[in-house]
Amino acid sequence: MLDYQIVCPTYNRPLIFKNKTYSFLQRTNAPLDKLTVFVASEEQKELYQQLDLSLNIVIGEKGINKQRNFIQNYYPINTKIVSIDDDISNIYIKQDSSKKLLNNFDTLIELGFSDALTLNCKSWSVYPISNPFFQKTSIRTSLCLLVGAFFCFINEKIIIPSELENCGDIYLSFYYYKLQKKLCRLEYIGLQTQYYNPNGGLSESRTIEQNKKDKQYLYCCNPILCKLFERNGRTEIRFKRTKEPSIDVSPDKIKSLIE
Repeated sequence: MLDYQIVCPTYNRPLIFKNKTYSFLQRTNAPLDKLTVFVASEEQKELYQQLDLSLNIVIGEKGINKQRNFIQNYYPINTKIVSIDDDISNIYIKQDSSKKLLNNFDTLIELGFSDALTLNCKSWSVYPISNPFFQKTSIRTSLCLLVGAFFCFINEKIIIPSELENCGDIYLSFYYYKLQKKLCRLEYIGLQTQYYNPNGGLSESRTIEQNKKDKQYLYCCNPILCKLFERNGRTEIRFKRTKEPSIDVSPDKIKSLIE
């Protein structure tokens, strides 16, 4: 059995965590003894502890990137870490033109790290949403977003710069691409979650002004790899197309996740 840790950074959303991510992990037979919930204060710890006294809860930092940095410093180098947001309702697997519920969490994690290591990658992620129309039965290795909502990596204590209030997942996507000359994103695995949820959470302090500032910073650091543009009043980053090939995924591998 693969040795890894599941971490859930969360802030002020105990019921969302209980009804979504914790429920999802229980349904998919995730190894809950490997789960650690990272909160920002003793008061928050007490709220989450009321959900389940067996939960392992650690007081870290307030703020999404500060908490991510704290988590990396908390674990030893080379620890395999699965970081999952507190509002993941389900993970779906694309099969033909439809989607199927993930059956076993542990199987997905073992498969993901195996694929990443085969590609000499230190990290991997999944498709940001669950929509089989857009997803492909392949592994993407070209430059793309490694989704922070479900981000798996071998810990090397890569600290996200203090200049970034948000956008840590974009920073890490650039970092790992430049380090490895490729990425590993499982395009046939999709998340059911709600991005930019205004009701609490680690990103509750996110503003349009800070979003613009962060993405301008990332563009200045990576002008060859991205473009900056405005859409619906928000500043966005568009990754430039790179030439690394996609890798087809066999039907048997997909079946192993849904049966």
